[in-house]
Amino acid sequence: MAPVADLVCRQVKTPAKSHWLRNPSSWLVILLGAGWVFAFFRYAPRSATFCFVALALRITYVYFRDWAKFRRLGFRVVRTGRDSYKYEELGEGEIRGLPISGEMRKGEPMVLWIPVDSKWDGLMPGWAIGRRDEIAARIRSELGSKRVEIVDSNDT
Repeated sequence: MAPVADLVCRQVKTPAKSHWLRNPSSWLVILLGAGWVFAFFRYAPRSATFCFVALALRITYVYFRDWAKFRRLGFRVVRTGRDSYKYEELGEGEIRGLPISGEMRKGEPMVLWIPVDSKWDGLMPGWAIGRRDEIAARIRSELGSKRVEIVDSNDT
């Protein structure tokens, strides 16, 4: 007979990631959206064409505006998840990046943790060694001090 701990471990299953093909409610939303787009083009083709071209132009404008800002400043801070960001900069013909962990708090600024001075040089890649204050200031300037609070962490 298997040990109890073995049975408990076998019974606990991690939930599968929801995929749009396996989710019937997603199909309903996709079907309704496709019907709306079809009806829009069928009954108001000029308006539909104008709206979709305007949307495509807006997306293109925002993409190139952000890329131009990145090229001009030489760095950017990109959100990579609910609680995390990535600091990226141009250097030596490539984009180099540092992941930054954080935590969202209700009604308060988000907290981002960066290693303390004593651990920074040991944890960071060669290009970031000795640049902790500069990188923290860039992150603070990009995200704003009202939305984000940068905290020194001994754990990272």
